[in-house]
Amino acid sequence: MKKIRLLIIEDNRLLREGLTEVLKREPDFEVITTLQTDEKMLTKIQTSDIDVVLLDLGLQSYDSLDVVKLFRKNDKDVKMVLMGLFATHSEVLDFVECGVKGFILKNATVDDFLTTIRAVAKGEKVLPAYLTDSLFAQIIEQSLNGPEGERKIIESVQMTQREKEVIELI
Repeated sequence: MKKIRLLIIEDNRLLREGLTEVLKREPDFEVITTLQTDEKMLTKIQTSDIDVVLLDLGLQSYDSLDVVKLFRKNDKDVKMVLMGLFATHSEVLDFVECGVKGFILKNATVDDFLTTIRAVAKGEKVLPAYLTDSLFAQIIEQSLNGPEGERKIIESVQMTQREKEVIELI
């Protein structure tokens, strides 16, 4: 079984070490390294052999969006999951435009956390429920604006198999 290789960038030492311990217990994960935001981080970005980056939304020393852009510049294939207490819709849009594939709230369950990482590693995109609810509301509003709006929605929205199953149940 190929392990999902992870890099954790989190300022909070307790949270960083806790996440590492949770991930070490899972047979399909390998934590390559964990970092605070410091000069060492910049060299790790270019040298680490990683599949998924877990990045803190509220970094103290760096703008998280700048870190995402740096990763995308150096490695377009690396998948990123943003971790935060809360993200505004505009922040989410900015991060998605820069290539972030998943968002997980820091108050999520361990199962949700692990599921998000696995899904992103497979190439899926994951948003928390509070964001998907408002996103669907925006999609509905745009679809009411005529066929051009509907065409753009169809082109821009890609749903996971699980999301399709949930919609069928509704």
